Amino acid sequence: MNSTFSFPKSITLIPVQEKHISFIWTMRKAHPAWQHIRREHIEKGVAEKWSGSPVSRWLITIQERIYGEIGWKSYTPGEYLYLDVIVYRKELYRLDLARHCVVPFV
Repeated sequence: MNSTFSFPKSITLIPVQEKHISFIWTMRKAHPAWQHIRREHIEKGVAEKWSGSPVSRWLITIQERIYGEIGWKSYTPGEYLYLDVIVYRKELYRLDLARHCVVPFV
């Protein structure tokens, strides 16, 4: 599953690939909450296969500008699905991500 999903207001989800790791690393290490994480953790997250899918992390873009990440993980098959959003740019808070991004995956 290596597709790109598009939603209203030009929101596009792009599967995180190896070529995105440097950008993700730069954006995360700029925030105090992420300063404890090592680059290897990000690389591992890109390589892991969560929920039976080869893609677990997606970049949230609007008109080709990256605003954040969204990802999910199921710790046990058939159980709860954990969703997380990492915001790089505060403009992302103005959008209703639940309506535009989460609903199509449910």
